[in-house]
Amino acid sequence: MVQMINLTRFFTLIEDDPYIGPTHISLYMSLINCWIQYEYQNPFGIDRVAVMQVSKINARATYQKCLYDLHNSGFIH
Repeated sequence: MVQMINLTRFFTLIEDDPYIGPTHISLYMSLINCWIQYEYQNPFGIDRVAVMQVSKINARATYQKCLYDLHNSGFIH
């Protein structure tokens, strides 16, 4: 249930945010999936290559920018 609250909150907050685009959303969803696989532990480890593949992000710079943006927006810590 916690993941549903996070997803609902995320989609509500990004609705009018011009800085969050489809790549950010894809990365966020991939990170939520990792969090679920780690049974909601915080912090949890991620495999950058695997997350990029699931997110359909091809460039490391894009991945890092989106991660940075999500962090600065307060969606991830």
